[in-house]
Amino acid sequence: EGKPLAIVWIHGMSCKPEAYETIAKELQDVSAQSGYKTWVGIPEFIFDAPEPVLIEKYVTDTIKELKNRGFQGGDIFIASHSLGGVMSQIFVKDHSDLIKG
Repeated sequence: EGKPLAIVWIHGMSCKPEAYETIAKELQDVSAQSGYKTWVGIPEFIFDAPEPVLIEKYVTDTIKELKNRGFQGGDIFIASHSLGGVMSQIFVKDHSDLIKG
């Protein structure tokens, strides 16, 4: 199994969540070799664009989904790309107690 680790992956504008599935699977495989069970959640944004008004809802809903699928633990990280990086900073700034990095 391994130590539980969660990644919420925030994609950039006009990117489909499916575009990140391969790299998410690779991350899970590599992290398993280091003793982690990595759970990856990729929110699906309206119009394929992360939005500042709804970023909190998307991230917290994704974390809830990961927990419903079996993630247990407090090691939650955000990975992001392009505009997703900007939106991630907005979320993490106000939720540093929840997000480890």
